[in-house]
Amino acid sequence: MEWKFRLLVVFILGYGVAAAQNVLDFTHEPITEKYNVLELNTEVDYFSDNIQNSLITNLVLGGGIDRNSLNSMLENMDGQNSFGGWTDVGLRYRSLSDSALFTKNRSLFLEFGMAQYGYASFPKDLFHLMFIGNADKLGETLQMSNMTSEVMNYQYAGLGIMNESTGSYLSFNLINVQNYFSSDIEEFTLYTAEDASELELAYSGTVITNDTLRGDFLSNSGTGFTLNGRYNMKLRENKDLVSIEVRNIGAVQLNDRTRELKADSSWNYSGVNVNELFSSDNPFNNLTLEDSVAYTDEQKAKTVWMPLDINANYFHRINKSDHIGFSIRKRFFTDHTADLGVNYLHNESDKVGYNVGLSYGGYGGLRMNAGAHFNFNNWRLYLTTRNLIGTFIESGKGRSASFGIARTFRQAP
Repeated sequence: MEWKFRLLVVFILGYGVAAAQNVLDFTHEPITEKYNVLELNTEVDYFSDNIQNSLITNLVLGGGIDRNSLNSMLENMDGQNSFGGWTDVGLRYRSLSDSALFTKNRSLFLEFGMAQYGYASFPKDLFHLMFIGNADKLGETLQMSNMTSEVMNYQYAGLGIMNESTGSYLSFNLINVQNYFSSDIEEFTLYTAEDASELELAYSGTVITNDTLRGDFLSNSGTGFTLNGRYNMKLRENKDLVSIEVRNIGAVQLNDRTRELKADSSWNYSGVNVNELFSSDNPFNNLTLEDSVAYTDEQKAKTVWMPLDINANYFHRINKSDHIGFSIRKRFFTDHTADLGVNYLHNESDKVGYNVGLSYGGYGGLRMNAGAHFNFNNWRLYLTTRNLIGTFIESGKGRSASFGIARTFRQAP
């Protein structure tokens, strides 16, 4: 259990993610004194319909991959499977002003952060080839068509304004793309002869990547802009709240060193006996390689839309201490379904509160949510997860953690 706790801490503090609206915002109260506040918000999420945490742990931290676990995952896989995740850490500085846009109770804020998202939609046979191989598929054809994936690593800097009475905000962000990769493989089949002497491969598709996949921090592979915003509307004498947040409205322009690789090819290989390969005779004279290749590798600028993120919530205040909320969230990733949730929030006192709930959808099934927040004088702290059980078990299909801390500085009168 100790190493699992350390792993969770690594996820929270090492990777982090700049959060979308956290559950604590829904008890937002008007600010009556002038103040400044410095906030650090982090979150990490990854989910899959069939990939277990044990595989991700071993891929990230190293270690052997258990064959029984691989077979178990394969047995549960459908023809098409999905995996997606995002990490982001953001720092925000807010300053309440009586004159922002000539309106009281508004705060201006600056935010800076780094983020990464990625997703993949892949066939069962691709997983088989990558982790099991094709030795048990002699005389068969692996069907791996219809693969899509996208990964982006970027930094952002933004300027925004917030209504401190409601929590509504609007911000404009400059995006610096560090790394980018995407693939759209329409056809991918592999036949292995029964005696393993011949391979037949057919493939067609497109891959887009920046000039290096290992760019240094703040290296530039592209630039873009996004607009983020949230609108909160209180109803029934502040007993109910409707909240709609939209993030990543915008696009980035990858630079003219971006590579676009397109292929529509068939490939046939007749091999040689392994023993002959190390004999005194030159076995490579016997190789038979037949290519019919339609392949291009072009460098050019490319426009890529940022993945839109829409989050809608309805909250009802039961009494002074208790709230119940319903949510629907949609990230515009391939195969990402709407994530539906229900949460119960309780404030034990002015200093301590917690929330519990359930969610379903996205890249996974039913999950349990939980979190807590603490207020200490000028400090505020929260810790939440959208996958309480799955985060701590290796057979789970995703992990989730969010962490935030804020420090309030009162302005001089």
